[in-house]
Amino acid sequence: MKMKKLLAVALTATLGLAATAPALAATDITLFRFFGSCNDQYANVTNLDKAVGECGIIQVLTNKFNAEHKGDIAVKTQAVDWGTYYNRLNATFMNRNPPTVAVMHRSHLADYVARHLLTPLNSLFTKVGINTNDFVPAALKSVTFNGKIYALPFDLHAILWHMNTGLLKKAGLVGDDGQPEIPSSVDQLMAQAKQFKQATGKPYILLAGSVDPMVTRLFETLVWQQGGHLVDPDLKHANLDSPDAHKALALINKLIDKGYMAAQYNYTDAQQAFLDGKGGVIINGTWVINDYDQQASNKASALSSYAVSTFPTLYSKPAVWADGHCWVMPRGGATGDQRDAAAKLLKYFYDNDLAWSHTGHLPVRKSVLKSDAFRNLPHREAILSTTKEARGIPGATRSQAGIEDALNQQLQATYLTGKSQDAALKAAQKRVDTILSGRR
Repeated sequence: MKMKKLLAVALTATLGLAATAPALAATDITLFRFFGSCNDQYANVTNLDKAVGECGIIQVLTNKFNAEHKGDIAVKTQAVDWGTYYNRLNATFMNRNPPTVAVMHRSHLADYVARHLLTPLNSLFTKVGINTNDFVPAALKSVTFNGKIYALPFDLHAILWHMNTGLLKKAGLVGDDGQPEIPSSVDQLMAQAKQFKQATGKPYILLAGSVDPMVTRLFETLVWQQGGHLVDPDLKHANLDSPDAHKALALINKLIDKGYMAAQYNYTDAQQAFLDGKGGVIINGTWVINDYDQQASNKASALSSYAVSTFPTLYSKPAVWADGHCWVMPRGGATGDQRDAAAKLLKYFYDNDLAWSHTGHLPVRKSVLKSDAFRNLPHREAILSTTKEARGIPGATRSQAGIEDALNQQLQATYLTGKSQDAALKAAQKRVDTILSGRR
């Protein structure tokens, strides 16, 4: 009898401990990203219909993932300013504390793959059901090195021709069908710019041409449209002191000199100038379509009428600068449980390619591109040809950020400090050749 009582007491104590024991903690993973910081604005928001712009949509997506995996996985976001992002990411590797998942531009991948800093994802994709056959071939190719996939493609983004149609109409550059006129040659561009300037007193084009790399993206686009290239096929030499490059830079400076393009702005000021109705067109990326569309919904706004198109083909070949965001798993950033949790997050981003495309970015899944849900989004039919015209420096080229910085400095020097075009392109050629040779 005493033995039975002892067993009963022991069993009761055990059950009591089990009942009061804390639940297993959720697996924490860190998400390192740019896109801005808007956690206060979207705190606890999980309804994607309420999200606007890159920051809003990625924040709500993350909130929604955390809500759906409550008690299982907790994503801790580290939002870093775009301008310092890669320096901060590099510092995490140096401190041996990299994040579990990080966003990255396609143009930066080659550097990190060559330094063995990223985890190959083939097996993880298979494990969680990410169908790589659904990716647009160019997107999959851009994240694949020596047969290994190192990132989840998330979008294609490119520069576009964003228009204030109210101002264009005032200048007589909107047809009877209500559609704005898009230049299809350099001569048409100059004629429209002159007509707009005379009618409104404002520059036809606004450009973030100070500090920001937008002028480099424009320059590259104009070179590619002539059939030229910036880096030779051997990836060892630049091709910047060339007739195509000189012609592209001459056009940029001609537009500025005549007052047809205002390029003195940094990115924030160029954005505000367009929203304030200070120019007819702004050269900016896919990422602002959602923001501009929201602004145009306010009829009291200076941008009360808005349209967008693929970048005009001004020379013989359709081409436009493009890049892409993707998600990577840094080496050393995850334990076994964290790897599984990170794989689920990547699958979640894959599943929400359509939601992300509300920003204005183009999806990288074939099934999403073909879907009515995507094509029925505002302005998407107007920019679809971008997927065929997108160009970039070859993906295997290392130090693309350094190449862009070197080129950007020299291009801006021609209209900000008066440096001669010839001297600027020769200096860019020399510097980029040095970078490509590995001498830095």
